[in-house]
Amino acid sequence: MCDKVNLTVLGTEFFVEGIGGAPISVALVKGKVKVVTKKEQRILHPGEKLSSYFYGDTEFKKVDTAPYVSWKKGRFSFHNASLLEVLLAVCMYHTTPLRGNSKELEKVKVDFECNRSLPFNDVLKELERQCGVDLNYELGVLNVELI
Repeated sequence: MCDKVNLTVLGTEFFVEGIGGAPISVALVKGKVKVVTKKEQRILHPGEKLSSYFYGDTEFKKVDTAPYVSWKKGRFSFHNASLLEVLLAVCMYHTTPLRGNSKELEKVKVDFECNRSLPFNDVLKELERQCGVDLNYELGVLNVELI
């Protein structure tokens, strides 16, 4: 439980992320999860995701669950995901801050597959190759510009 979202697990497999004040996301793979926010209460079913944003709004949507379980196989795996979602996952995994226009990055849809065990610079090269972005990793911060 946190101050924004309360979860009740009802026999399931799910993915939760939200670190250091970042938006909370819950994606359900199997079973059911009861989600209680300040504004509503809902049961998530497989293939559904809740996102709870800084400003208090929540969003429920259908998702491909592959990206949320691929970590167990040591992979990044995204299909028709926003570039922002991919970059946030990579940066969170490598504990690296991200700088870029989040509204523009959210609009761009990409497919991205990569082994998580690669060194960070190799993951960045794969991102550039597969997603058509210009990445600049400098002074411990990943800067992103669309090509």
